[in-house]
Amino acid sequence: MDAAQLLADLCSAAEPGITTAELDTLFRQCAPKFDLTSAVFGYRGFPRHIVTSLNSTLSGGVPSTRQILKDGDLLTVDIAVERRGQMVDLAHSIAVGRSHPRHQSLLVASATAVLAAVSAVRPGVPTTAVAAAVEAAIGPSGAVVCNGLEGHDIGARLHGGVRIPHSKFDKCPEARFAPGMIVAVEPVIKFGSRDAQVGGDGYSWRAADGEAGAYFERTVLVTEDGAIDLTAPARAS
Repeated sequence: MDAAQLLADLCSAAEPGITTAELDTLFRQCAPKFDLTSAVFGYRGFPRHIVTSLNSTLSGGVPSTRQILKDGDLLTVDIAVERRGQMVDLAHSIAVGRSHPRHQSLLVASATAVLAAVSAVRPGVPTTAVAAAVEAAIGPSGAVVCNGLEGHDIGARLHGGVRIPHSKFDKCPEARFAPGMIVAVEPVIKFGSRDAQVGGDGYSWRAADGEAGAYFERTVLVTEDGAIDLTAPARAS
């Protein structure tokens, strides 16, 4: 699936002066070229085709004409797409324009976190292994994993019944990865407090302390002897 390239194109367009609503429009223009449709538009009433989480909005941000990107912003672009019944969910955080060193450190920690999460997905392994791997990977950075922002399996619906903990404090029903499962891992990383709260729009999650957060997301297929990352970033040719 070409979802990784579509996401890369959206991130490349995220420059100072652009609104997050314009990124949503760009998705609608570009997705058909990849034979992809949004799996998030209308899902649980979500009003846009992509998710754009800016600065202290940790996840679930709704693109808006009033949200104009500026130098120093930290933006996560999250897309869930479908092609002929197959869905994948992926996200990438970027620094807009000139970035702060603190944001660069956070992006490195976030990229490290998702790779650790992917590596923990193996058949027969408990889902709690993801949280353990993420916590261990980011420990040296001084960053923390946000509580309550979990991963999920993907089945007939974008969010299935399996909840995947990213934080050691997440309380998810016990489950194990099994061959054939498709799961999305997306640990949200920040400096400061782990606490997040639901925003007034009913979709977004915001940092309780106002600090910026970042996350990368991958969709992983569990196989008989390992796992396959279905959303590895597009590589330059």
